[in-house]
Amino acid sequence: MVPVSHRAQLAALAPAARRVGEGLVTAWAAITLTFFALRLSAGDPVASLLAQGATTPGRVEALRHELGLDRPLLEQYASYLASF
Repeated sequence: MVPVSHRAQLAALAPAARRVGEGLVTAWAAITLTFFALRLSAGDPVASLLAQGATTPGRVEALRHELGLDRPLLEQYASYLASF
């Protein structure tokens, strides 16, 4: 049996490592596009959730806080990424 050099081992792993990297970039891009598409879509998610019945302004603000919609957009994005 011929011993395999470290260089040959690394050369054999390079395509797999490249594919893993490409997969991670693709997943990040899909997650990012989904996040911003949902934020740019028309309508207020809190209003949609509370449209079923009468509500108070205090309840609207409480739900916004509970869902994190009262935080800055980049903070919401970081939380969204951390959830994966």
